[in-house]
Amino acid sequence: MYRQRIFQYSNFLLLISFLIAGSLLFQLRNLYNNHQRHLRIQGYTKDVMQLTEDMNVIRRVANTSMGLLRKLEQYVNNDHTHKYKRKLS
Repeated sequence: MYRQRIFQYSNFLLLISFLIAGSLLFQLRNLYNNHQRHLRIQGYTKDVMQLTEDMNVIRRVANTSMGLLRKLEQYVNNDHTHKYKRKLS
């Protein structure tokens, strides 16, 4: 009877230790998955920031191009062109 109780108690301790080990493994798996998700989000954030920088470069180039086109248009529509028109006609 005494051996039977010790056996039941050791089985109970073994079961508890398996439950603790399982819960630790579950927590480790969750930590790993969260870390992987965090790394993916960091990668996405870097990609979005790179796209934002590229869009800002494109916007600056477009603004510069439009400014140069406006200056060229002003130059063509300005009084400077009458000299060339007289020479051509």
